Order: sequence, then C-alpha cells, then structure tokens
Amino acid sequence: QSLIPDSAPSSSSVAPTSAENVNSFDNAFRQAGPGKIGKIVVYKSGKTVLVMGGENGSPEIRLNVKEGLQCGFLQQAVAIDTVEGDYVPLGDVKKTVVVTPDIDSAFSMS
Repeated sequence: QSLIPDSAPSSSSVAPTSAENVNSFDNAFRQAGPGKIGKIVVYKSGKTVLVMGGENGSPEIRLNVKEGLQCGFLQQAVAIDTVEGDYVPLGDVKKTVVVTPDIDSAFSMS
C-alpha cells in the first residue's frame, strides 16, 4: 500500500486562501520596536546561540548561529530610510551567518 497519492489534489479540494488564513501567520516582528530583539550567547566551545524573548513571561526562543558560505560576488549592507526614500551604505559584507531553530531546546519542556 503506497503512501503517495495517484494524482495531485484538484483545485476544488484545496482550501481557498482567505484574509483569515494569511493573517494567522506569526508576524510578531511587525510590532517589535527599535532596539534589542535578542542576545547572542557564545559558549567556550564556540557554539553560538541567538536567544530571543524570555522577558515579561514570553517564551524563550533559541536559535543556532553558524557561519554561512562564502559568496563569490560583492554584497553590501545598507540601512533604508522608508520615510525619505533613501539609503545609507553600511559597508561590504565579509561574512554571513545561518540561523536555524534549536530543535533540542524547542522540544525540551522542562
């Protein structure tokens, strides 16, 4: 018995996209004010974690931070002023990071 269906679902069986479905996405960063959004913790072993939340009764979210791949082309970081429609170059990007959820801490309910 195969777990793969014989055909793709028809358009009538797919749930329609509604404003309610779109608004159910967690966009908590939209309410975040300027300033600190988290804390980077570097352990003696070199493991690096971005810790967000955990204040005022909110759950603590831990994200693993690792070095990203080198890029073969020029990248620049900029700060964008949406009010004035202008930007300020901050400099060339020399290194990148990859941030992923810390699955071990996410499923440990201690």
